Amino acid sequence: MVDDHMFCVGGGAWYPETFRLQLFTAPGARPVAVAVQAMNEGASLVNGRERYLAEVWRRHCPDQQQPPLWIRRQLLRGGDDFVLHEMTADTGPDAEPYAVHPKAASTYRLTLEDIHRLVGTDVAPDRGSGYVPRPPEPHVPDRFTVVWVALFPRPDPFREDDCMPAGTPPLRRAVRQLAHRRRGRPCCWYHEGNWHTVSRTAITLLRRADREGLDHDEMDDYFEERMGSLKLTGWERQALRSLSSDPIRFQRDGLHRTYNNGQHRAQAMLDAGVSRTIATRLIYPELVRDPDWPHSAPTAAELGLPDPLQSQE
Repeated sequence: MVDDHMFCVGGGAWYPETFRLQLFTAPGARPVAVAVQAMNEGASLVNGRERYLAEVWRRHCPDQQQPPLWIRRQLLRGGDDFVLHEMTADTGPDAEPYAVHPKAASTYRLTLEDIHRLVGTDVAPDRGSGYVPRPPEPHVPDRFTVVWVALFPRPDPFREDDCMPAGTPPLRRAVRQLAHRRRGRPCCWYHEGNWHTVSRTAITLLRRADREGLDHDEMDDYFEERMGSLKLTGWERQALRSLSSDPIRFQRDGLHRTYNNGQHRAQAMLDAGVSRTIATRLIYPELVRDPDWPHSAPTAAELGLPDPLQSQE
């Protein structure tokens, strides 16, 4: 068993991305990786799951034909379930070694008892005593604003073909604005609820906060405090909470506007014909890194493994 409280993967803006990795292996059985991540550790366990699992596979079980089963727990307020994603190797002609196919074969919500039965021992649900929070990074304020959904950047299709089709062309966006979908679809959590209600509520709360002169860094607490008096379903509360605590976020990539976070919610809103919602934009300051932070992602040479960036003979 591996229990690495600071498993590091390169690729973060200032520091490597980190999470706690518990890896369970047994002869003749597929390994099981349990990842637990707190806030502000880099790309989430949802957005970074293919890269993260590929790195676990490459470092710890390179002789396996398939990547480990991936169980993740994101420590977010109101949304910290254990979720299993059964993913497979990407066998496409251009796939790199240990690449993971972005479409999960199966997804399940699990309890600690379920995981115990799967791996045969207890699993730690927290970040553990070895967790070292990142040093303070340059402050990148989230400035919330009301945005027109029809003008969203094109989401990058990935993982789920039914949920994330190859973009939403302008004509389809216009049609959806005229013929709203208020009933969800059963394909995933993001599509199953009413984003019209959630977005209208979010806009109302944002405008009240602006009239009260609230600092946008406190928006998550503001939404949480006022949510108790609202008549919302459980799904709508969770979705509203996500727009303040884990917002749809835009950034510039050269001349193009892209997503830093929230592509799947953006696609669900486009599909439903939501008119407006709230989102944020990041403007990164100059890179400044704390040289005393001891954690870094190991190189392939340090691990004695092939460099995944080198082409295969």
